[in-house]
Amino acid sequence: MLSCEKPHKVSDTHFTKADSLTETYLSLQDSTLHAWNKMINDDNNKLEAMQHILHELKVSRAVPADQIESYQEQLRSLKSSRFTQKTMSNADVVDEYDFASANLVRELTALAESQRQFSYNSTLQKLVTQLRNADEGAIKYRAIYDAIAMRYNTFVEKNQRYLRESSPDIKPTFSIVAE
Repeated sequence: MLSCEKPHKVSDTHFTKADSLTETYLSLQDSTLHAWNKMINDDNNKLEAMQHILHELKVSRAVPADQIESYQEQLRSLKSSRFTQKTMSNADVVDEYDFASANLVRELTALAESQRQFSYNSTLQKLVTQLRNADEGAIKYRAIYDAIAMRYNTFVEKNQRYLRESSPDIKPTFSIVAE
């Protein structure tokens, strides 16, 4: 059936430089957030693996309860001291977290591997592997986050006058914090 209505006139769509810049800005912002979330996810997995290792050592009674409690306190302290996208601009916050995290990973890995039952306790072996993998993943995603954040920052600095409405912030990076 044919319609007697006049066809709708389709207006020409024109994209401006500002539209293109906004699209790039939003894409970089999304990419930065995605990399951050992947890094935090691996860091969460690392913290979870440490908790599970402590639990496994506790239930197997391989380590004295007071030593387990001391490690659990260190883990609680580590969780509460983790940096955020806002606090990471303070190098001391990142350094303290990294130092405490690296020490705890090293100590718990050594403690687990030193147990007599480690050679036949597949759960403990898997947890140590999970801990190492998550720790390496968090480090890998830090580098990815930094690369994207640097591209974002360069883009924002170069196009600040076009992005004035949204007044974007420069994102801190781990490499700059470490310098």
